[in-house]
Amino acid sequence: MSPHPTTSAAAAATSSGDGNWHVLGDATCLAPGDPGQRVWEYCPSFAAAIIFSAAFICAFLLNTTMAIIYRKPFSWVLIMGCAWSSAGFVFRVLSTRHQQSLVYYTAQQLLTILAPLWVNAFLYMVLARMVLFWTTTGKIGIFSASKIGLMFVLSDILTFLIQVAGAGQLSSTNASQVKLGKTIYMAGVGVQLTFLLLFLGMAIAFHRTVSRRPNIQIYPYKTLLYLIHASVLLISIRTIFRLAEFSNGENSYSVTHEWPVLVFDALPVWIVMMFWVVYHPGRVLKGEGSEFNKQWKADKKGRKAEEKMRRKMRREGAGMYDKVGDGIGNRVSGVLEQELGVVQGQERGLGHTAYAEYGQSYEMQRPLASYGA
Repeated sequence: MSPHPTTSAAAAATSSGDGNWHVLGDATCLAPGDPGQRVWEYCPSFAAAIIFSAAFICAFLLNTTMAIIYRKPFSWVLIMGCAWSSAGFVFRVLSTRHQQSLVYYTAQQLLTILAPLWVNAFLYMVLARMVLFWTTTGKIGIFSASKIGLMFVLSDILTFLIQVAGAGQLSSTNASQVKLGKTIYMAGVGVQLTFLLLFLGMAIAFHRTVSRRPNIQIYPYKTLLYLIHASVLLISIRTIFRLAEFSNGENSYSVTHEWPVLVFDALPVWIVMMFWVVYHPGRVLKGEGSEFNKQWKADKKGRKAEEKMRRKMRREGAGMYDKVGDGIGNRVSGVLEQELGVVQGQERGLGHTAYAEYGQSYEMQRPLASYGA
């Protein structure tokens, strides 16, 4: 939302008596006489800002408590998301009372826009640990659990940088710069939505993989998986809303009215944060193999060393088998030749014996006269 004054909301307001403030329901706005007085496109609700501030602060405190109870260090990512959203709405409260302040307006806008990226990173980390904990190989296809987490977290960082670059220009008073900022921010939101859909596909692949395990019914993985699906759906709704908001122009309904940003942006993010208070991953992801900790790193190092040794043995074994094969072949050949010689010798011996016996018998049968007697 670009910070330029509009008169639509304040035109229907009634004066409070001092000539400067106008009240519309529970929303208080500056009089629109001076074009530089107000940075909002509508009259921001002080009460709504207070309610959502309290809601996100509660989510922050509860998620921090859950992280301590279940001793899950990676929960700091979700806690950061809660903290950014809380701070964003605190700045929104201040901005409703100081509507000339570009600092408050920019702070609330940046924090509320970027906070869901921390929530996305938390979802990526939860699925990576589920793959590590509940699959026999620690992989989904060719992607190991650690690679899944790293790949999507890096995509989240990329999305974060793109959106920061775009959102930082939305508060500019230069129209062309604001337009460029919107384009950059929308590109970042598009990248975010693409990776969210890829992540959803990975979660479905995990479900198909782990469901083929025997006795998988005894493992409580489905609740976490369904919460991930629901979280992705809500974050996607919020992302699509942001795309629509920035693509419809400055005079679109979602830009000039407050309730759409509260219902389709803030509320889905808060619900996702509360999912993990009601059912924290630490309830089921516990024990050996549930964390990428020192033991996992040691095991991974051991597995790599074992695999390296196995490949080396296969290479050396192949050469040894060739040598052994040649030796066995020579020995067999020698043995066969030796046995053949024995057989042949025996046959020759038997032949000579038979011939001698035959000759002796022949000589005995000859008449004496034949010798010239």
